[in-house]
Amino acid sequence: MRKIDMTGKVCGQLTVLCLGTSNKKVKWLCRCVCGKEVEVDGAKLRSGHTKSCGCMHRPALERFSENIAAGPNGCIEWTGGLNGVGYGQFYRGKKAPEDTGKTYAHRWSYEHYVGPIPEGLHIDHLCRNRKCVNPEHLEPVTIQENLLRGEGPAAKNAMKTHCPAGHEYSGDNLYIHPVKGQRICRECGRMRARQARDETKQLRKAA
Repeated sequence: MRKIDMTGKVCGQLTVLCLGTSNKKVKWLCRCVCGKEVEVDGAKLRSGHTKSCGCMHRPALERFSENIAAGPNGCIEWTGGLNGVGYGQFYRGKKAPEDTGKTYAHRWSYEHYVGPIPEGLHIDHLCRNRKCVNPEHLEPVTIQENLLRGEGPAAKNAMKTHCPAGHEYSGDNLYIHPVKGQRICRECGRMRARQARDETKQLRKAA
């Protein structure tokens, strides 16, 4: 019988890594969202009979506590599964039928030890360590403030005091885009408008 390649497939809380080592049954090595790796029968994966390593049936706090360790600078680091950008992933348990139960480990930590996260706010790592789940290192902020505190392009642009042409971002020369929130130099805008008008005049004369 031809084996169905399940590598990379997500079955419940399990992600299939590769074919297992069993010689009797077709088993696949899977990584659970809690970070544990187990071998699971292929038929049970496809049917949905097995959806996790078994952690779904244990208390959330017990599972959470097994996946943390002391880190540098007072951080408590998540040792379980991480997403593509380094944030811990945790299965908290379903709250509603349509809920997957998946969340970020640092968000679960804040909600469990501090309280609900206000609607519309994101959790910022004050320690800049994405694996940290220490509630003392976490703070709810707006998405814009979270971006500005980070190390990405938005944060770097926020530190600039002048536009690329050398005009200062201040006073009447500064315009804040109402939707994107980005800073715009009014003088550069006026220069582009004058250039566009000059080019239009030249085209009309040539016609």
